[in-house]
Amino acid sequence: MAENIAYGDLASKPGETKIKTAANTAGAYSIIDRLTDNYDTLLGKWFKGGTDLSVVEWQRIALACAFLRQAPIIVLIELTSAMDPWAEADRLRRFRELGGNRTAIIITYRFTTAAVADVVQQFVLLIL
Repeated sequence: MAENIAYGDLASKPGETKIKTAANTAGAYSIIDRLTDNYDTLLGKWFKGGTDLSVVEWQRIALACAFLRQAPIIVLIELTSAMDPWAEADRLRRFRELGGNRTAIIITYRFTTAAVADVVQQFVLLIL
């Protein structure tokens, strides 16, 4: 699990404290805490002994990666697509607080996600 989160910023070789902070910030701590091996859990059902996560849980791990990396621009696709409205509101609130001065490009079809944006652009791509 820790390795999955560390992929967010391999260049800086993040330590345990940074990884745990990113997981906590993303709301993934409770997911990791319930796993048998916590941060040492092997993720992915295709690995022998690997643990699979729900879509929402994978989204939180991906968000932890984004929080770990201090890139000036973050691109997220369907950040909250599998979350219920309460979890979505919490995640968007956290993301806004922790995004700081970074630019976030969020690709979504959910109005509730787009509604919290500072600027909304509508793009339609038709493939014929």
